[in-house]
Amino acid sequence: GLHSPEQIAAWQKITAGVHAENGRIAVQLWHTGRISHSSLQPGGGAPVAPSALSAGTRTSLRDENGHAIRADTSMPRALETEEIPGIVDDFRQAVGNARDAGFDLVELHSAHGYLLHQFLSPSANQRTDQYGGSVENRARLVLEVVDAVSKEWSADRIGIRVSPIGSFQNVDNGPNEEEDALYLISELAKRGIAYLHMSEPDWAGGKPYSEAFRQKVRDRFPGVIIGAGAYTVEKANDLI
Repeated sequence: GLHSPEQIAAWQKITAGVHAENGRIAVQLWHTGRISHSSLQPGGGAPVAPSALSAGTRTSLRDENGHAIRADTSMPRALETEEIPGIVDDFRQAVGNARDAGFDLVELHSAHGYLLHQFLSPSANQRTDQYGGSVENRARLVLEVVDAVSKEWSADRIGIRVSPIGSFQNVDNGPNEEEDALYLISELAKRGIAYLHMSEPDWAGGKPYSEAFRQKVRDRFPGVIIGAGAYTVEKANDLI
C-alpha cells in the first residue's frame, strides 16, 4: 500500500534503485469498491459502492494459513453523499504519498469494475444525488479525483485507465457507452493529464473497438493514448 510512513519509506528504496539505473517507475492507485469482502474492511463492515448492489463475483483473500483463496464478494453499502469527499481526499493523499515515495507517475484505475468504474456505470450506479443519473453526474467522482490529485502534484504526472466499452466484473457501461465514453474523454482532455489508458474488452471475451470509435477518441484526446487488449504485434503496428 501507500498509506503509511513505513510503506512510503519502503517504496523509496525501490524507486531509488530504479532511478539509479536510469529507469522510471509508476504506480497504479485504485479503490476496489464493491469488489471486496467484509473481512478486508474495518470492523468487518460492508464494502462501499455507489449503490447497494451485489457485485456477483469473487475476490481474493487469505485463509487462516495464509494461503490465497477466492471468495464471493460481500454485499456493499451505498456511500452517503457526505462520505464521497473523503474518497476524493484518499486519492489525493495517496498521490502525495506516491510522489514522496519517489514514483515518477501515477495511474488512476478507473476500469474493470472497480469503484471509479462503478460510479461511471448506469447499472452499478443507481444514485439519485449529484453523483448518479446523467453521464455528467456519473462522471463527477472521476473528474473530482483527477482535479484533486492534479492539484496535489501535477496533471502531467497523472494518467488514467478506463474500460468504457463492454462489461467487466458485472459492471457494464450502459446502452450509450460510446457517447458516455466520449464525454468523459473530452473532459479528461481538458485537464492536460499525462495519458489516457484504454482497456479494450476483447481480452475478456468482448469485441474490439470499432475504427470509427477509435477515431472519435483520437479526435477528442490529443495527448498520449495507451492501448491494452488482445493485441498482436501486427495489430499494434497497424493501429500506430
